Amino acid sequence: NNLPVVIFIGDGFYKDKIIELASRYKNIYYCKPVSPFELLNYSSSADFGLCLYENINLNHFYALPNKIFEYMMAEIPIIASNLYEISQFIEKNGLGIIIEPNTFNLIQAVFKIINFEESEFKEKIKKAKCVFNWENQEKIFTQIYKEL
Repeated sequence: NNLPVVIFIGDGFYKDKIIELASRYKNIYYCKPVSPFELLNYSSSADFGLCLYENINLNHFYALPNKIFEYMMAEIPIIASNLYEISQFIEKNGLGIIIEPNTFNLIQAVFKIINFEESEFKEKIKKAKCVFNWENQEKIFTQIYKEL
């Protein structure tokens, strides 16, 4: 059985449905919320991360969620929605695959990403991780405040 394993962590609108599906399928798991300190341990064991936002408002359209940076720090490729900031950041840095949410493109993207040679994303993710981390961003943030 070579089915991809899917682990959902946390609470949300679909929690009950995920728990029900996890009881029926051996490759779907639900995990209660974990602390931010534990999250990287979970994420780094994954083959890829999902960041699937729907274009339902301007907040989603322009969002660049922490989840993107968590996956980058875990050094895993990302399958994400084709929304402005998310797609710009992922494509510019070569961090994963962009799809249209709520389509069968997700299934294609999963099989594409798990069949990619690991090194195709790994080097780009490591490079981005060295730039987009708190230690580097803190300097920029502090400089902006000093200029104000």
